Amino acid sequence: MMSTSCATKVGVDEVKIMGCDALLKRRLDHKVEGNKTDSIMNRVHVTSARAPATRPAFIPPTLQKQKEAKMDVDGEDSESEEEFMTEKELRDLNGGSGVYSTDYRKQWMLENEEWRYDAPPEIIDGMNVADYIDPDIEAKLAALEAEEDLLLRAFEMTPEQRAREAEWSVMAEQLTKVRRVIRHKRHTHHSRRDMGRKEPRKIRKSLAMVEDALRDLGRDPSLVRERALSKKTEKVRAKRRAYSLTPEAQAARSVSRSRSLKPSRESLSLHRPADKEKAGQLRAKAFKVMFRKSKIGMKGEADRHVPTKKPKHLYTGKRPKGTANHR
Repeated sequence: MMSTSCATKVGVDEVKIMGCDALLKRRLDHKVEGNKTDSIMNRVHVTSARAPATRPAFIPPTLQKQKEAKMDVDGEDSESEEEFMTEKELRDLNGGSGVYSTDYRKQWMLENEEWRYDAPPEIIDGMNVADYIDPDIEAKLAALEAEEDLLLRAFEMTPEQRAREAEWSVMAEQLTKVRRVIRHKRHTHHSRRDMGRKEPRKIRKSLAMVEDALRDLGRDPSLVRERALSKKTEKVRAKRRAYSLTPEAQAARSVSRSRSLKPSRESLSLHRPADKEKAGQLRAKAFKVMFRKSKIGMKGEADRHVPTKKPKHLYTGKRPKGTANHR
């Protein structure tokens, strides 16, 4: 009997294991007692041999002969243990992984052992590069270097030339500084070019000053004097003519002049005083909006705000049938 508790879960697993083992044993006994066992035993050979207690390692005969050939008379190995080091041991001794490179040439099967570490030929377009190398290239290179040394010695600078070279270097530095200053001035000029410019002040000159300047240049000032006096007389005559008109004539003249002027588009489109007053209010409101936009860096009503082209609430999630203004 086994004691178990469903509340504390004590002994539940042991009961499960015991029940499974009993069920498995019963099924095996039932199969052995059946008639199928005899038919299976006739076709299966069950041996009673057992493995030996000692199982030595198997060494191939060829390897055994090589090992016996290398043995000394005393029965010890003639080669040291270092010659039988593995590639992993060689890698650890020569810098480790990433530093040591495996030597694959020692495994090559060659007719002549002297060929093992020879440099392989370089082949380009089916031809060996070594066949086109000049054997006297080293001597010719040495001759060229000697000639170059002689030329350098022949063109060595004298003390005077060195002093002149130093002066040229100082002048070059000064010119570089001057160029830098000119470049800076040009840059500041371009940067200030777009700033607001003030109109040049008009200097009013008298007729006497103009006549004196023309006399200094050797020209006749009479034409200039006649032109100035004629303009002055025309202005005086116009003023006298205006003062000489009666009030009725002046009123008629102002009415005819107003008729000759082209009427404004506002007066043509708006006939009632109420409409004109409302248009004035809308104009003032528009000016306020434009002033407010200019404060935040907008130029006018054309510089409008462009909202998000793909708002999140319209382009996120599935799109079933229905409206597209929400999800």
